[in-house]
Amino acid sequence: MSRTHLFLVLAGLTLAGCAIDPAEQRAMDIAQCREYGMRPGTEAFANCRMTLDVERKRERSRRLDDLDRPYWGPYGPYGRW
Repeated sequence: MSRTHLFLVLAGLTLAGCAIDPAEQRAMDIAQCREYGMRPGTEAFANCRMTLDVERKRERSRRLDDLDRPYWGPYGPYGRW
């Protein structure tokens, strides 16, 4: 196997390790809502799960929007912090 193929395989495995399985994400959301004191089957629990999902989507959208903007602004990198 050439170095290029080896690099591509290792890069793919590394990126695959960063992904979270939807079932695992669901379990983490359920655990978080239970930690907040909500009981499964209640409206508050459903709202908690929905809020976590909306916040996750909002954060993903914000990160994608950041990719479109240049890192360096008119004042250098200091505007990013």
